[in-house]
Amino acid sequence: GQHLGGVIASGLTTAQQAVLGATRFAATGPAAGFTEGLGSDTDACVRQGALHACAGLVERLATRHGGGPCYLTGGDADSLRPHLAGDWIVVPDLILEGLQQLPA
Repeated sequence: GQHLGGVIASGLTTAQQAVLGATRFAATGPAAGFTEGLGSDTDACVRQGALHACAGLVERLATRHGGGPCYLTGGDADSLRPHLAGDWIVVPDLILEGLQQLPA
């Protein structure tokens, strides 16, 4: 019943766009198809960098601030979940559900 805090961070596509927009990499652009390993070409390396950066942030915060159920929300929650350690509850519209609880 009370917001305990959180973060808003770039998602998988935005992280890729940031790297591609700030470099001269010859890449086709943001892509899906994330795997656990490392990339073998520029597109895959940018894609995997975004995945590991996002997953690392989420796991770091869960380790430091966890202690209860961990919720994953946002547009990339379903894509990110398979790459995270531990138990996660995916709630796509968590923010909207919270807003519905506010008195009118």
